[in-house]
Amino acid sequence: MSPALRASALALAACFALLLCCTLFVRALDMAGIPAPAPLNSSANPAKVEGRAVGQTLSVRGNLSVEGLLSGDLQEALSQKVGDMFPLRDAGLLAYGGLQRGVIGLANLACGYPVTPAYYGAAYAVDWGREAVVPIAAKVDEANLEGMRAMAAAVSAAQESHPHVRFVYDQLWDMYSSDKNPTYALQTGTYSKEVFDENLGGLLDGRVSVVWDPIASEEELDEEWLRTEHHWTLERALASYSRIGEVLGWEEVPYEGAVRVSDRWHGANARRALFLGFSDELWDLPTDFSGLTVRTAGGEEVLRGARGQLAAGEEPASWGGPYDGYDSWYGPADELVYENGAARNGRTCLVVGLSYEKPIDPYIARNYETTVCLDVVNVGKGKPLSDYIDEYRVDDVVIQLGLTSYESVMERSAGFLGLGE
Repeated sequence: MSPALRASALALAACFALLLCCTLFVRALDMAGIPAPAPLNSSANPAKVEGRAVGQTLSVRGNLSVEGLLSGDLQEALSQKVGDMFPLRDAGLLAYGGLQRGVIGLANLACGYPVTPAYYGAAYAVDWGREAVVPIAAKVDEANLEGMRAMAAAVSAAQESHPHVRFVYDQLWDMYSSDKNPTYALQTGTYSKEVFDENLGGLLDGRVSVVWDPIASEEELDEEWLRTEHHWTLERALASYSRIGEVLGWEEVPYEGAVRVSDRWHGANARRALFLGFSDELWDLPTDFSGLTVRTAGGEEVLRGARGQLAAGEEPASWGGPYDGYDSWYGPADELVYENGAARNGRTCLVVGLSYEKPIDPYIARNYETTVCLDVVNVGKGKPLSDYIDEYRVDDVVIQLGLTSYESVMERSAGFLGLGE
């Protein structure tokens, strides 16, 4: 071996040994109950930049079995667990993303595209002009279309068996699929209203009221949607609330007197893109929801998110950090029941959706004595839609889903669609 190769090999071995020692040292501190600095990562401060989607983080304990070993899920869960506690993992991931963006930027000098991939093979892109991180517009997928058709069948069957119930279907043409997404024009085979009509909207029972709910303009995308998240602002969420409310006779909620509740946080888009160059603010209305009681499906009273905890005078369990301002403020996805003692109208609403509807759940609840909120995308539901209608004696059903979310509904909530486990 030449001296140069020997020196390179020794340097590589030394780096590996240093990283291994750092990992073992941090792990020893962690086991001893001594908190390590956040950048070093530990069970108390695991790596957070990667921002895995719901369902992508595996449980070691849940896969501690022969089946988990044979399927490889146990090994993957262990790899995630160790990786999340690897020293300086966040810094390394960000450096890796930055290096690739630099190469992509050089290649883009000749083309001058205003939007470029966050890194090679990324599902997210950096919109440099708007200072935003966006998902790359989705292509039509047959598994998602199958989910759309299954949802149409389930809703139509529920409407047929419950003719007294009013159904409103609010279809979001959201950032993942919208023609206002800056990457939409660079893709082929993308989603459109025609795709929705052919695979869902046109298949619904004629008594179901359908609301087509797109991002209307580039101005709306710039002002009413978050810059490092795929979610919308409360202002835009209330616009959807108004469209549904026109059908069901809900009270109007003007977007006036908003206050900033959080600034300079990074959403899931930015984290998965490994790019924290842009940040978001979060604004909310100082609406009094003290007349509402929120319970889990098991009957336990809860305070939803930092918003509910602060309103009740409690210190939020998770708030004020650099990540996930939207989910931390509005609370995690779950099956929740809102009780409105002031309504006394004996009416019940079932809201079927995903994370987009969280900001407007309490506003919907002010129109009913009972409001049941289900997330069938992020939290699996095995009970059929009709069973929920019967159990809660529902008067109105509101369904609000993103155009690319139906494959997830099929995977996690097949029972809700009446397809069995």
